[in-house]
Amino acid sequence: MIFWRRKSREAELDEELRGHLSMAAQTRMERGADQQEAERAARREFGNVGLVKEVTRDAWGGRWLGDLLDDARYGVRMLAKNPGFTAVAMLTLALGIGSNTAVFSLIDALLLRSLAVPAPRELVRISFGPSGTKGPLSGPMFDRLRERQSAFTDLFAWKNAPMVLTEKDAARPITGAYATGSAFPTLLLKPRLGRLLSWQDDEPGGSSKGIAAVISEAFWIEHFGGDPRVLGQPIIVDGGTATIVGVVPRSFNGITVDYAPQVVLPFAFDVALRGKSSCRFRADCTWFSAMARLKPGVGFAQAKADLATISGDVLRQSLPSNYARADYLHNGILSL
Repeated sequence: MIFWRRKSREAELDEELRGHLSMAAQTRMERGADQQEAERAARREFGNVGLVKEVTRDAWGGRWLGDLLDDARYGVRMLAKNPGFTAVAMLTLALGIGSNTAVFSLIDALLLRSLAVPAPRELVRISFGPSGTKGPLSGPMFDRLRERQSAFTDLFAWKNAPMVLTEKDAARPITGAYATGSAFPTLLLKPRLGRLLSWQDDEPGGSSKGIAAVISEAFWIEHFGGDPRVLGQPIIVDGGTATIVGVVPRSFNGITVDYAPQVVLPFAFDVALRGKSSCRFRADCTWFSAMARLKPGVGFAQAKADLATISGDVLRQSLPSNYARADYLHNGILSL
């Protein structure tokens, strides 16, 4: 990161976050909420602003140097006070950093290969960001990539999203997720009951019966007693209504560690709920976790080479030209 631009970037980031919160609050006010409640609800939905800033600073790619300088200054002071102890501590830290890097790289690799889906070794994750990072994609990036790629049978986008379930005038939090209609077909999953989401479900107005939802088997048993008549019943999530069309198989608990969605909705639900403030089609909003399945006979190296060939055109066609964080977006790369 260019340190003399830190203040201007921090100011741009603050302005962007205020803009997101303002748009979210305005959407709620248009639905009838008063200003104070709308602002509180927008902040609850947005989450920890401080954490968002930390993640963004990491994505800029320069924070590590500042941390290194701070640690170096501290180390010099401690070395002057107690040379022997500090030397041992520094050696231990160096070994620990190497071990942690190896362990977490291994966990990331094994996660894809341990998903309870057919042929998990054919799955790969697609990331966007500065070299060496593993950040999410924007909606337009995902759409352009899906059009241009030739190494995958298909790819899908996923977004874990805590939600609020309303039942009998009472509301409570649940674990939810958004998925493109290609998610379950790409994962080769079969429904426990009914059907799973399809591309038609992911298109606004694609179904005459409203927006579809699928639920986990645990949620089905807990809330509906395992009754097969759950199919066709409405479910109210985040103030919007969807129709339950299926139950996912018991073995599937999402695509990330320690987050098992009870309800999975198509991104069309977010578009219907938030309108223009939805991130689904916004080039300035990177929020998709993207995964793909390799075509038969296509190896990782070949898929990586294919991605490198098309990524320049994909990014040029999907990135905004005047976005405040254009430096981050335009300096980013797609990686496998």
